[in-house]
Amino acid sequence: MTDNRPDSRVAFDQLLALLAEAADRYAGAEWGLATPDDVAGGLRALAHLLEGGLVGHFEDDPAQPVFRQIVTSTRKSLGDNADAIYFDAAVSHDHAYRVRGRIAGAVYVSFTVEEGAQDGRFPTGTAGVLNDTQFDVDGDGRFEIFLGGPPRDRNWMALTRDAARITTRHYWEMERSPAVPPIPDLALDIAVLDGPGPLPPPNDASVAAGLRETLTAGLRA
Repeated sequence: MTDNRPDSRVAFDQLLALLAEAADRYAGAEWGLATPDDVAGGLRALAHLLEGGLVGHFEDDPAQPVFRQIVTSTRKSLGDNADAIYFDAAVSHDHAYRVRGRIAGAVYVSFTVEEGAQDGRFPTGTAGVLNDTQFDVDGDGRFEIFLGGPPRDRNWMALTRDAARITTRHYWEMERSPAVPPIPDLALDIAVLDGPGPLPPPNDASVAAGLRETLTAGLRA
């Protein structure tokens, strides 16, 4: 029988099916979870992973990137750190970007270009790193760096053909966790310097792609 459903509906149902499978397997006996609180902890972890996938990847386009916080005080994932804040955004070799921000009292700030992370996949490698000892910071703690495009003497990183994401790391040394709102004002922004202009409205194909990227990114762990 021919499946006449829109591709976005197919992708949505795939996401629901994987969530159900993950709930049955990860939050259950296969992973040694038996008590109600153990099961609840497993489901909580899955909910956080799903939230991370939706926030970071559902509408994530290197032609119009937005920095989004990877983990928060209420969204746990991967190797989070109470003394740090992390952001990431999609990038592509097809474009050049300008990133602006503020140090905001952090003792360490870095930007990492990651390869192989297209479509929500986990990165396969690192293409370059710049930290705050390698780019210029003005007297107010503000900085500006560039990604891709023509090489620059400073404040620049190349984008390899497999470059897919830019990840930021901000570390503080203070008694209060910076991840608890209100977080420090980093004024972090990424702009496409050679972009195509406004993107077309969402459609069946773009929503389906976003749902599948969410599925891959949110539940890849």
